[in-house]
Amino acid sequence: MSSSYRVRIGLREIAAMQPNTILWDQEVKGFVARRQHSDVVTFSVVYRHQRECAKVAKTGALPNPYTVSGTKGGHPSASS
Repeated sequence: MSSSYRVRIGLREIAAMQPNTILWDQEVKGFVARRQHSDVVTFSVVYRHQRECAKVAKTGALPNPYTVSGTKGGHPSASS
């Protein structure tokens, strides 16, 4: 079972997240940080379009495997 909290999401709160935790941002309506059983934290926006049910749009993750420092070979445009 997961725990859900409404806080102002910042780096301190993300670093302190326990596995199976969801943080809802107090300032940005629908913005969510979620950590399951791994060290990866995913960010999403939960929204509704008119009378439809809630939808989730995933916006990113930490650690980000697509950053220059997160890739094994570095950035392809970097000179060797």
